Amino acid sequence: MLDKVEALLTVGGKHWNYAHAMARRMFGKDKVEYLDDTQLHKLVAALQIAENRKTEKASGDDGVRKS
Repeated sequence: MLDKVEALLTVGGKHWNYAHAMARRMFGKDKVEYLDDTQLHKLVAALQIAENRKTEKASGDDGVRKS
């Protein structure tokens, strides 16, 4: 799962300090390595959501579905 965190950080152009700060803010843990499996899964989800939002913003997608 740490590989997934690293991949998302790389794609987003972020440093490990960004993930550590998220772990601190979300769970009160100082480092990603201190997270349990459930917390790590939630961190990966948060990183993926942030990347999706960044991608949508860059492409001009407003998030509204058109039928």
